[in-house]
Amino acid sequence: MRRGAIMYVDSDEDPSGTKGALGRAGAGVFVSPYELNRQADELVRLGEVLHERVGRAEVQPLRLGSSPPALWFAAKLARLTGPDGTPTVLREWADGLTRLGGETRATVAEYRTTDDDNEGRFTRLGEAR
Repeated sequence: MRRGAIMYVDSDEDPSGTKGALGRAGAGVFVSPYELNRQADELVRLGEVLHERVGRAEVQPLRLGSSPPALWFAAKLARLTGPDGTPTVLREWADGLTRLGGETRATVAEYRTTDDDNEGRFTRLGEAR
């Protein structure tokens, strides 16, 4: 880590301690598992909504006109969407949002497990062997 950059982690025990420490110590990075979970839920929700809307509404091709620039632009757009058209691209985006949300949730779960394991390990350091 670069000198002067500090990483703080929010926790249940002291959710406001991070902000206080940041104010005293300078710039840092916040990692809040609760905020990450909220963002993951939002990504999954957006993916599901997009999937639903693409399935419900038929996406019409753009009608750009018959002028040479309009035809050229329509051809470029058609290449961007691929042979299956815009709905397929939108479904892929929806799947990507849902996967990203799921992976974010998995990362938060792994972080919490590691944090709990480390807390238990450090708590037992003073115990007799």
